Amino acid sequence: MTRFSVAAPALELLPAAKLDKALLQAIRSSDHHCLGYEEVQGNPALRKQLARLAFNWGGIVQADEVVVTAGCMEALVMSLKAVTRPGDTVAIESPTYFGIFQVLHSLGLQIVEIRSDPADGLDLDHLARVLQTQRVDACLFVPNFSNPGGSCMSDVRKKELVQLLALVEIPLIEDDIYGDLYFGKSRPRTLSLSTKRVWSCIAPLCPSHWRRATGSAGRFPDGSGQPWLTIK
Repeated sequence: MTRFSVAAPALELLPAAKLDKALLQAIRSSDHHCLGYEEVQGNPALRKQLARLAFNWGGIVQADEVVVTAGCMEALVMSLKAVTRPGDTVAIESPTYFGIFQVLHSLGLQIVEIRSDPADGLDLDHLARVLQTQRVDACLFVPNFSNPGGSCMSDVRKKELVQLLALVEIPLIEDDIYGDLYFGKSRPRTLSLSTKRVWSCIAPLCPSHWRRATGSAGRFPDGSGQPWLTIK
């Protein structure tokens, strides 16, 4: 039975023996045998490796810009808390993953839904009209293989989206959980490739009990150069 309610690969497709070997190697090579707490921002060696992987999606990320979280939903919560307050309005695409609604409601945030096309993704014209008629404090979109529509925005449209929000200085959170599920020759690029004003939440496809996500910090659009989220 195929479960469409969760984003997890079939267990028979996973290299269980290699994963077990890698886990044992990590435990043996750890100075504290992985029994102690890691740094708040995440394991330094893991953050360096994730920064190297940024080349796969066309980005340049420094290890100190990466935050490791316990899954993509935690990364979204941290990102939203960094750029919004209870009562603020967040624009999301429609349809979208039901968990995003749950997160926004739990944080006391209002929602405005932006139409999306099954082929082209987010309707940028609709978004532009909404921005002209009502206040939007942040945007949260899934540009690569959105759930449940499966659309993937082109690089041109991604750039247009970033430019549109940069003009009105609205923070943009990118949920790139499915970016690695491509069948072409190269991975779709992320929105953060075009600017440092995007907070990218990226979760590698792995067993659910191993689930981790990474956040690549953006910068406030006020010229201060301060990150949207500072973790010390």
